[in-house]
Amino acid sequence: MIISKKNIDWMQRDLKDRGIIRMNESLLDHLCCLIENSDQDEFTEAYAQALEAFGIDELLKTEIEIDHFILTRKKITMKKTMYLLGFLAFFMAIAGSLCKVMHWPAANVLLVTGGLLMNFGFLPLYFLEKYRAAKADA
Repeated sequence: MIISKKNIDWMQRDLKDRGIIRMNESLLDHLCCLIENSDQDEFTEAYAQALEAFGIDELLKTEIEIDHFILTRKKITMKKTMYLLGFLAFFMAIAGSLCKVMHWPAANVLLVTGGLLMNFGFLPLYFLEKYRAAKADA
């Protein structure tokens, strides 16, 4: 069976309507191969048979798992960044305080940098994380 451009466009829209977005292109390629090798004469029957062969419900589950994995990876990256900024801010503030007490140079630079990292780096990420956690619990 030969697949037309019109059929390919229809399959893309159908896959999007079914909720398959991230795997759309690769799945479309595989579906086209199955349909071309199919012994069915009608496109809709060959398409339904190809979807059955792939198990569309399992593909939807895989799509959801991919979305969950990407979201989890973003959360982990944000938490690592938040903790690193918190550590650097705390370390610079302590080092700046020690330098201030000992009257060493660079005390002001360390204190100001630590304060800026705390106020414009760590704290916004911390409160954003708390907001998202509260929103997810509600």
